[in-house]
Amino acid sequence: MLQAISHIALVVRDPARTAALFHDLFGADALRREDEDGHFETFGSVEKRVGYAAT
Repeated sequence: MLQAISHIALVVRDPARTAALFHDLFGADALRREDEDGHFETFGSVEKRVGYAAT
C-alpha cells in the first residue's frame, strides 16, 4: 500500500519562480545553494505545512 510521499524532485525552467509558487501555495521554506560544480540548486520544504490522512 502507498504510504506518505517523503519527497519529490522537479526539473523546472525557473527554480526561483517555482520556489515562490510553492511558498505562496504551501508556505514552503526555500533553501538555495551553489554546488561544488557551480550549479545553483533550490530546495523547498513543506513537511510541516502539508498533512495527509493515513488509511
